[in-house]
Amino acid sequence: MKTLFHILQQMQTDTEADIPALLTAAGLVDFHEYVIGPSREHNRSALCLYNDEMVHDIESNRLTLIVQLQLPGIEIETAAKYSAVVFEYFRTYKPARLGMNMLDSIAVDTWPMDNTRVTFVYLTLAYTEQLDSCDGGLT
Repeated sequence: MKTLFHILQQMQTDTEADIPALLTAAGLVDFHEYVIGPSREHNRSALCLYNDEMVHDIESNRLTLIVQLQLPGIEIETAAKYSAVVFEYFRTYKPARLGMNMLDSIAVDTWPMDNTRVTFVYLTLAYTEQLDSCDGGLT
């Protein structure tokens, strides 16, 4: 498994390169920033990347990442379109780019559930790298 720094950096580079065209194709405006950690600008749209959990055990390495979409001035209906684009991107994203074998799950949560000034969408991505005896895991 790659280091957490390299995983987050790889994902930031990939999303910043790939997602703008997907948003444009869906008739949406690109994010103002793609960052690791929280947005530096609370009043601008952003795709933010966070580590949730890294686990190593005898059988596997597991990695859970959180992707936060910060959408100021965006109503729930439009936020759902952003969510769909980013969800589909990560559904087809190659786990090997992060040093993992497979994507176990994607969960999506949207806050707040009403039309206020800022909508946040959280995608939780769970990846696994199965280990064998060569990796220090079970045979």
